Amino acid sequence: MMRHLAEHLPASQLCYLDASKVETPAGVLSELDLLTADGERLGTIEGVVIEAQARRVRYFDVHSSRWFHRRRFLLEADELAQLEPERKALRVRADSRVQEIRDLDARALRRFCDADVLAALFPPRAA
Repeated sequence: MMRHLAEHLPASQLCYLDASKVETPAGVLSELDLLTADGERLGTIEGVVIEAQARRVRYFDVHSSRWFHRRRFLLEADELAQLEPERKALRVRADSRVQEIRDLDARALRRFCDADVLAALFPPRAA
């Protein structure tokens, strides 16, 4: 299903963090396989799209490569269910919906920075 990112959040509220900079109990996020509930490999996680002020990872930037078919898609972070350290994998729930969001190149988002850390730690207060 192709959707537009604008249906979710304005890109100005999002930032991108490379998966090689994210540690998990199973190792670096970029080294984990993304699996379906049945164990089929969906691809690898290249990065995460973060809404810093909400202290929330919104999407995983996933790359899938098969014989003559390369695909890039975003998986809503809420869809992930289980980290499998022994397999070095993340397994998605059976009812997960993979969304191709066509108007977003996640790498084109601004990079996660110190200001985003501060925004997450000290969100602005309502007046």
